[in-house]
Amino acid sequence: VFDERRAPQQLAWSGLCFAASVVLSVQFHLSFPVSFSPSLVGIGTMALTYLVCAVPFFCSGLAVCIALTRFSPQAGTLYAADLGGAASGCVLVIGAPTRVWILLIQAPRSSP
Repeated sequence: VFDERRAPQQLAWSGLCFAASVVLSVQFHLSFPVSFSPSLVGIGTMALTYLVCAVPFFCSGLAVCIALTRFSPQAGTLYAADLGGAASGCVLVIGAPTRVWILLIQAPRSSP
């Protein structure tokens, strides 16, 4: 199924599936009511939520796997780019809310 000639197309499709699945899984997660009760319905809703939220991770793992196996001479560079992207995402997730919080605290308050 995965061959050398179709690797660029498969990589593009897995990236597109990742992008679409992130949007759809977040939308599903925010709009689907989850029951935390110890019942069959509660277990079913939690399982469905876990399954839907796992789809983007599968798609991104597929893209990384195709990139690392089909472009093996550049595997070190590809893996470094993957780690760099993950690190910059972590910095943005941690840094952006902190920066917004600092800006809100330092903002001049108008007197009534």
